[in-house]
Amino acid sequence: MEIEILPVDHSLPGACAFIIYSDEGNLVYTGDLRFHGYNSNLTQEFVKKAKAAKPKWLLCEGTRIDQETSVTEAEVKEQISKFIKEAKGLAFVEHPIRDLDRVISVYNAAKANKREFVVTLKLAYLIEALQEYCTFKLDEVKILISKKSWGLICKEGADCRQVEQDYEKWEQAYINRKNTITYSELQKNPNKYVVSMNMFEVNQLLDIKPKDAIWIKSSCEPFCDEMELDDERKKNWLKHFNIREYSAHASGHASGKEIRAMIKEIAPKELIPIHTQKPEMFG
Repeated sequence: MEIEILPVDHSLPGACAFIIYSDEGNLVYTGDLRFHGYNSNLTQEFVKKAKAAKPKWLLCEGTRIDQETSVTEAEVKEQISKFIKEAKGLAFVEHPIRDLDRVISVYNAAKANKREFVVTLKLAYLIEALQEYCTFKLDEVKILISKKSWGLICKEGADCRQVEQDYEKWEQAYINRKNTITYSELQKNPNKYVVSMNMFEVNQLLDIKPKDAIWIKSSCEPFCDEMELDDERKKNWLKHFNIREYSAHASGHASGKEIRAMIKEIAPKELIPIHTQKPEMFG
């Protein structure tokens, strides 16, 4: 038995599919994939290899089997850019932190509007860890150093060593870089920045105190009770600061039309739908 692992286009880095070659017959597993991201060529290459394997079985994901259209990542970038262009103050973007395609889209949208992209400490760590997989370098963005429990980061006369001790060890590697900023810079020049932010950082609005700001939701809609509660809590924050909310998102999964075309191209002897509650729609 031999296994061939193949990268595919997906919103998360490292997404892959695989082919198992065996005497009993070959098996193809799609994993989560899409055809509308910046790496759609990877999915197309996978389909070619899967077809050439003449599989006996195809395990095919169908998260969006009941949806016929897809918004491309390029279209998301243009929509985000349009919202930023119309913003008078800060532009916050809510997005999955591990969705590298979306991070690149937000960076390019900010750049197109001559604004600087501001990232959180966690996103800074991810950009640096991914290195060549990211199309821009960490020193090309601003790193937002938020207040910690002691609240010393913006306090005049605070001892540098005490400030560092207020942060985790991995965070300390970023707080003294030349491209770090704090909420005070965001207050002074709000129309200069696009800020990456999600539910875990929304309480930073208390320090930033934004005016004429917008919030661009670039993530999926809530699909469980916990997410609905989080979304309601976020909307209360936005309402408190009079922040207008917009939406611009593309799924990390292929559409039903794309899935059925892929199945037809690969032409397995037996199809096994997975990740779906509507297997009857695969035919």
